[in-house]
Amino acid sequence: MTRKLWRMWALAALAAALGLAPRTASAAKPDPVNAAVLGTAATVLPIAFGASVLAAGRGFRDDARFTAGLTSIAVGSIIGPTTGQLYAGAGVDAAVTLSLRTLTGGLTVTGLGFTLRGSDEEVPAGVALLVVGGLTTAALAIYDILETPSVVREARIRAQRDPAELQELFSVAVCGPIPCPAGRPERFSEVRGL
Repeated sequence: MTRKLWRMWALAALAAALGLAPRTASAAKPDPVNAAVLGTAATVLPIAFGASVLAAGRGFRDDARFTAGLTSIAVGSIIGPTTGQLYAGAGVDAAVTLSLRTLTGGLTVTGLGFTLRGSDEEVPAGVALLVVGGLTTAALAIYDILETPSVVREARIRAQRDPAELQELFSVAVCGPIPCPAGRPERFSEVRGL
């Protein structure tokens, strides 16, 4: 890859990072637009970088370029969409989609490797893995990126709730409609007798 192309990618990453940096103390709260842009940039930039590494020069025939390209594509497709959700304060949903994308992204990268450098017998299997893994990884990534603004709204609502109100909700969730013993929620295992 030429120096000019490396500089272009470095400047694009720097511009994305500077564009997402909070400007004031009040901007430290998660912003839906920043969260969505962060997830999109963390997905698109590494994938584009990996694709350009595989396409430039000797491309996928060079071992170092092949490894760097596939690694960059894997990082962008697996971890990228989750960055916006983590910035937004997501919880279990982000972990679930990250683990699913790890599985499907692994299939995608394996399929891409077999397609680019596999033997004649391995190429059809590589294409199948690439299509199945790629479609599911893309669907999960798009879901995470589109869901990010609602995660920010949920985090803001959680931050505005009174802790006493949350305690009351917790007691209803643990004890059901019957009040908990001594008016306070006990541990779930103690209440259920486990």
